Amino acid sequence: MSTQSECKESKENWVCLVCGTVGCSVYQRSHMSAHCQSQGHYLTLSFSDMSFWCYRCDSYIVSPVLEPLKRSFVAKKFPGGAPDLPFFSAEQDFPSKKDEAEFIDKELLEALANKISKGEIKRVVVITGAGISVNAKVPGLRTAGEGLNKVLEETKLPYAEAVYSLTTLEEHPEYFYKVTQDLFSRKYLPTKTHYFIRLLQEKGILLRNYAQNFDGLELEAGVKKENLIQVHGSLNSGRCCRCKAEVPSAELMEAMKAGIPKLCNSCKSPCRPDIVFFGERLPKEVLGHADELKNECDLMIIMGTSLMTAPFCLFPSIPPDSVPRLVINHSLPEVFRIKSNMKCCFMKGDCDESIIKLVELLKWDKEFEALMKERSEYAKMHNIKECPCLCLGGAQYMCWSV
Repeated sequence: MSTQSECKESKENWVCLVCGTVGCSVYQRSHMSAHCQSQGHYLTLSFSDMSFWCYRCDSYIVSPVLEPLKRSFVAKKFPGGAPDLPFFSAEQDFPSKKDEAEFIDKELLEALANKISKGEIKRVVVITGAGISVNAKVPGLRTAGEGLNKVLEETKLPYAEAVYSLTTLEEHPEYFYKVTQDLFSRKYLPTKTHYFIRLLQEKGILLRNYAQNFDGLELEAGVKKENLIQVHGSLNSGRCCRCKAEVPSAELMEAMKAGIPKLCNSCKSPCRPDIVFFGERLPKEVLGHADELKNECDLMIIMGTSLMTAPFCLFPSIPPDSVPRLVINHSLPEVFRIKSNMKCCFMKGDCDESIIKLVELLKWDKEFEALMKERSEYAKMHNIKECPCLCLGGAQYMCWSV
């Protein structure tokens, strides 16, 4: 297999289908991503599994038009015979996409709510992304916050995600710490969606919450640590990039709040929090929970994520097709639009607004209102001001922001 010319990485390489450049994936050192973003060449092919990826859309591409090219690469890679790869011989064989409107099924939603209320659903897995923290005003990974804007303006980084690569952290730690200063510039209030996850826990039916976010708002809302898996790591611990010595969490937190790089007491190299940077694999303990997704989950709720990041995007495909999936997001992730036997119900829109509707269907209004009062007390305790707009549910479910 070819190796990327800059880092000599021989694993998970991609080839640019515009100019032929070979580069490693975001799970190695992100050279292909950097090439595509800087050159405007977005279409690539994986040497590992012969899949096509568009860096502009951030999604896989499956098209009969590209099949001859795939066959050519497979023939070169496997001269003795190709493995079992998905080929499509004609247009009619190509899996068509369903329109997301087909998944907005009020009757199925009511039926799911009825099963939950009756206790027929006992083990709920919740998959969450950045969308559930939007109403808390938490800066997203690609959000143009002041720190991120300044870093991008003052440097030659080709795209926002480069700030979160280990290579950048090791060479220019000040970039990452400047951006994290935005995140710690204020206290954030958990959203109604975070408290809904807590309510599932109090009802005794939360099997696990797999969270992409590392803001920790699930814990602030009262979700127990044992019920939460922070898929992309946590900011509550850290270590040296070079010698791997542990860093006291309080020291690391203070450095991130100040926007000043924390250097290792031993070797003076930059320190990093225990989050998953671009180019790193998920922690083994995360992947070790795949069995519970496959064997124990009887409902999966996916909220605030378009499932664009691998391998997190594969999680909803692990349970049997008979297990219902409830998706709450502004758009339906592509994985559900490709024709399959998965039972999927889609609530389109803002997570908090959708949760209020779901709570009403479940007839959990009193319990949820009690949690909203607890949320109000949390806001007062941390001096988070009440928003005068009374949005997202009206006066009963007051909206809050800093």
